[in-house]
Amino acid sequence: MRSGVRTLGVLLLVHGILAAEQRREPPLLIAGSWSGHFSQQQVAIAFEKITGVPTGVGGRDNRRGFRSLAEGKMNVLIYSPQPSKTAAEAMAEHFPKEKPQPTKYTFGQFAVYVVVNKANTTAALTYKKLRDIYSGKIKDWKDVSGQAGRIILIGELARSKSREMFRNEVLGDSSFALGEARLRDYNAVVTRVKKERHAIGYCLYRQVPIQGVRIVAIAKSEKGSFHLPTEENIFEGKYPLVEDLTLYLPPKARPVAKAYCEFAIGPEGGKIAKKCNLYSEYERQQHFARKRLALMKAGKGVAIRGVGSMGGSAVMRDLAVEYVKAEKVVQMACRPAATELTAVGYFVNAKDRELLVLDGPISEQAKKLHGKKWDFLEPETHVLASGRGIAICVNSMNKLRSLTLEQVRHLFSKKTTTWRDVTGAEVKIKRYGLVGTDPAARVFYNRINPPAACARAETRQGTQGVLAALSRDPHGIAFVDAAAANDLLAAAPGKSGIKVLSIGAKGKAAAPTAANVKAGKYPIAQRLTLHVSPRASQTTRDFVTFILSGAADEVFTKHGLTPAPRPKPTPQKPATKSPAPPVAGKKGANTAGRASRATPANPRKPTAKNKP
Repeated sequence: MRSGVRTLGVLLLVHGILAAEQRREPPLLIAGSWSGHFSQQQVAIAFEKITGVPTGVGGRDNRRGFRSLAEGKMNVLIYSPQPSKTAAEAMAEHFPKEKPQPTKYTFGQFAVYVVVNKANTTAALTYKKLRDIYSGKIKDWKDVSGQAGRIILIGELARSKSREMFRNEVLGDSSFALGEARLRDYNAVVTRVKKERHAIGYCLYRQVPIQGVRIVAIAKSEKGSFHLPTEENIFEGKYPLVEDLTLYLPPKARPVAKAYCEFAIGPEGGKIAKKCNLYSEYERQQHFARKRLALMKAGKGVAIRGVGSMGGSAVMRDLAVEYVKAEKVVQMACRPAATELTAVGYFVNAKDRELLVLDGPISEQAKKLHGKKWDFLEPETHVLASGRGIAICVNSMNKLRSLTLEQVRHLFSKKTTTWRDVTGAEVKIKRYGLVGTDPAARVFYNRINPPAACARAETRQGTQGVLAALSRDPHGIAFVDAAAANDLLAAAPGKSGIKVLSIGAKGKAAAPTAANVKAGKYPIAQRLTLHVSPRASQTTRDFVTFILSGAADEVFTKHGLTPAPRPKPTPQKPATKSPAPPVAGKKGANTAGRASRATPANPRKPTAKNKP
């Protein structure tokens, strides 16, 4: 789901700050390592096109990158590993560990392939063998594979990324041997190796598949495992000849700079990374997500146990899928209950139920029945989303303009037969409503009276049919879907014969507008609430934190709900997250490593060292 949604999230983040940013602050400046200059130019063009934020890329000095970031000379740092120090060491010079740290976003990974002629039987090489070959210490294949033949060395140009990575990662303090052929690009290297039986070459990954040569598996040490540069091996950190290209945000970054980084590691940035010959971080995250989902489908993962309404349980299952894709493997065991009373009773009585999801706040009836146990449990309560509003309508000849919630319950109760207690008229009430299977009807019965306590109503399929019947009955009252009613009445203002009532306490009654429903001002509306038991496991609490972060708000939209406003997070220094591939384990255990998208520094020590 984090595909078009990632782009949408960036747009929403920029929306509201864009005008102010353009008026008060200079354009975004993205600067740093030359390795990422071209790719970030492409990202900047796409970002500016979508958001309108002027975005420039420049300054190719990787060595002074963290200094310039600390001094505010750039908004985003492009960084690739240096030969003389790790990223953590470079950062610590300008961002002491006791102070807030920059946030790291991995944009993608460069990968260098080693190839030989197809007639060559060499299938695997260690770093030491490669170093001995390219430094000239080993000159003949008989010292490598046993087949005689003078080795022909081939590589890319002196200032190429592949040569820089090969020198820093493989050669170290050694130098390239004289006589190495330095060719312009990947195609030239592969073509030459095809022709030369005793040739060996290295080149940067390109999108075009390598054909006609043998790709060599590489290991960093004699005792290490050999791995080919497959997508899976690179994504899971098994193939060694790779280098991260990362972006860093300063601790007090502009919101639009954060939006840029989120865009860069999202689906659009992923496409650009691939075109610029990197394995994109976005595709890497998708790789881990697929593996975790496979484990979830196989029944692996820690169980999260809950109970809730039919609709709420379905939402929780979809939220669990998004959590698995983004974080770690879990199993959502949310038991659907036929009624709110059943759900609340099961939650307070069953010791293994960690979550309760309802289509609104807990009702007075549930409180009366389970109040003591509820109060003893003291669950945390969160409003997740708002949904359908229920409009209470009367004929336009009725003088009513508003009702309290209790008056609505009274008018639809079996015990009430006339309008006397509300309008003073000794006239029999005629009730209209939606069929019981309509989603809006379920919200009405949940928020007003259960079906067993409601007087018989004349039902219709759809809001239009209900309002048509009500318009012919001056003594009628009806409940309908608010959004549908507002649309129908807006199409024929003043001519429908229908009046929509405001609902609420005297002086605070609210009309069932979309804005009021979303803001929680209108009381007869679906409000998906989540209650967390103090017995909940840490995994369940992490899942709840994920939901409340807004990372899966698109799930609510899918179910016709509007995500509730999220509170601003309390600033804190987060811990570094190290992505890891999923590992199958026992059911009930955390069986997948978590693939982080943006992590605070300090990052792990790089496996490649770059020349400044």
